Amino acid sequence: MSIRSAFLLCAVSLFLTVQALNVGVSASFAQTAKAAKDEKAVPMPPVDPNSYDPQLSAKEAALTTWALAVSGIRAGHVVSDHILRAGKKDTPFSRLAPQARFALKTMITRYSAANWLFATDHSVAPIDPSVVLAVAKAATQTCENKGEACETKRAALLAAFLNASQAFDATADAVERAAISQQAKPERQLMAEIFTAMADYLGSAAWHSNLTLTELGKDGDEIAGRIVGTLAVWNTLAPYIGMMDKPLDNRIEATIDQLLTGVKSHIRGKAVLTADSKDLIAVQISANRLANEFSQAAGLFKD
Repeated sequence: MSIRSAFLLCAVSLFLTVQALNVGVSASFAQTAKAAKDEKAVPMPPVDPNSYDPQLSAKEAALTTWALAVSGIRAGHVVSDHILRAGKKDTPFSRLAPQARFALKTMITRYSAANWLFATDHSVAPIDPSVVLAVAKAATQTCENKGEACETKRAALLAAFLNASQAFDATADAVERAAISQQAKPERQLMAEIFTAMADYLGSAAWHSNLTLTELGKDGDEIAGRIVGTLAVWNTLAPYIGMMDKPLDNRIEATIDQLLTGVKSHIRGKAVLTADSKDLIAVQISANRLANEFSQAAGLFKD
């Protein structure tokens, strides 16, 4: 199976996860119909006949953010298994290594984007950074000639991806269980908890701590991926804020623009970023402001 086929599997996995969670949403609505009458419903965005996007309730949108996190972590398992299958076909290191580097990029990007999730549910532990670092080290090795040295590197590469496959699969399972447990919650509680989690995440050191690839000089790209992933959650939930408090929605969008500009100027591509780095401190100002605004958004859903 090609690496592109592996990505297709990621997309299918996301679709099935979203479908499963939305089935749960429908069941949850049916089971709690009476309670829903007593709960002040979150306004839905108006139907746009020119849009092909489904019109989601706030609860469905909130659960979709969880499904995206599950899919992002599961992607690490999917691409790792692709490399393992290629290894079983005696693919030489010279051909296996480029596929491994491509798989590593997907693994890091998707996992970084889902990092906010660990601030939402502290019962789910992040993957041990050494697992991903081992993959990164093995995938960036080179070997020009055939022979024992190349075989040793090939074996190390497959061992690292096997360990990663198991770790990502176990963590994705844990996140999926946590996602399913959200289904019984009222939509206002779900929305409040997600905005509170994003506020806690961006207002703390979590988004720039416990980095995986510092040793390889990839701090900037990993931090940028974490921020962009958090903002993807906002994109899913933004319409509901816009309908409830347009001035707050405008402030959030303006702060996000500042944050992304800062990420581009001060973060992305930087090899090492320490807590006292001027570049990191410059971006923290926008991150803290956005955290405060997300806290205000959370307040819209609290009684």
